[in-house]
Amino acid sequence: MFFRNKNMEKRGALLKSEIKSACDILRQDDVTSGTTDYMEQLSWLLFLKIFEGVEEELEEKAVLKGEDYPFISQELS
Repeated sequence: MFFRNKNMEKRGALLKSEIKSACDILRQDDVTSGTTDYMEQLSWLLFLKIFEGVEEELEEKAVLKGEDYPFISQELS
């Protein structure tokens, strides 16, 4: 249990650092006019990153079954 808590703390710190870095970049962008704008963009980026991870996991499962995986994200673009 101690190991799990330490691991979760490290992951939490890394996530916090990544979010802060993304916010700093978005805040410096001339297009954003305030916190509301860059938070909306950050939310969208986080969604896309999570979606990408889900697609990769589904692809791995399909490959293990010997099947092709039709990427949803490619169909949307």
